[in-house]
Amino acid sequence: MSTMQTMFDVKPFIQLLVLSVAFPGFGQTAPRTQERSVERFENRIASLDHKFEDVTDSTQKQLDAAGCPGNGRIDVCRRVADDMMTAMNAIAADIHAEVDSFIRVAAASAPNQALDGTAVSNKLRRILPKGTDEAPSVFVGGAPDRRHLIAAYCLHKGTLMGSNGTSVTVRAYNQTANGMALTDVTGDDMNGFGRLVVKALRPRVADPADSRTPATCLLLSGYMTGANGPLNRMRLYVYDGRQFHPVWMPEDVWGEFTVKATANGFTVEGDYYRENRRRRDAYAVAETGVQLIAREAR
Repeated sequence: MSTMQTMFDVKPFIQLLVLSVAFPGFGQTAPRTQERSVERFENRIASLDHKFEDVTDSTQKQLDAAGCPGNGRIDVCRRVADDMMTAMNAIAADIHAEVDSFIRVAAASAPNQALDGTAVSNKLRRILPKGTDEAPSVFVGGAPDRRHLIAAYCLHKGTLMGSNGTSVTVRAYNQTANGMALTDVTGDDMNGFGRLVVKALRPRVADPADSRTPATCLLLSGYMTGANGPLNRMRLYVYDGRQFHPVWMPEDVWGEFTVKATANGFTVEGDYYRENRRRRDAYAVAETGVQLIAREAR
């Protein structure tokens, strides 16, 4: 199959293009009112998620009409593909905005000590699109009087695969007098990867008596969608209470690996793909970097 055929075939083309809701404070509202609020978010996000399929179908019709790939002009076919990606990204952005609104509403009346990451995660799992086993991850951190909440999750753009097949986001919210305010977003360098796993790590701290807001350290691991085998990517971010900092961005590795948090770092274990070798690495984590402290290859 030619390059043009790979890019612009019908489905192959699409495939290869590359609130007690969360907090006790919210429980002051009548339970039925809370339920209706959750349902509204769930329905709006489901409607947006369905648009991924609408864009795919519309794009296919345009490709057929333009004669792509066989008889179509390259510039026309590429424009149709670019328009599709623009539309897909806009839908993902709208879903992320709904999540932001949901968290703001859910936390509107919650005191600092009431932040409940498990409850938020459970509700997000309900309102986010169905069809994958990836549960959103939610973490609560910061000082007692300066709490923050971080939500990490992966959106699949319909049947799209490859580097544009998913939208991965890690979103930080700081608590204010009026609820949770979105302060920073990262994770887009994991776009295209699925089977997302997120681990909260405990970095070594040089001075335990430091009065700064404790940082939240998150390790993401995922696999490229549509790849001919398990292509793994890992990223480590630190949120300092104001913004995210990328701390570790290793090269992608072919293999199936399990990540586990340790006292001051993490381990990576598993089998390399199509190699008779096993990976067993141990890392130490600080807020400024990651150090490999042990490697056992066999």
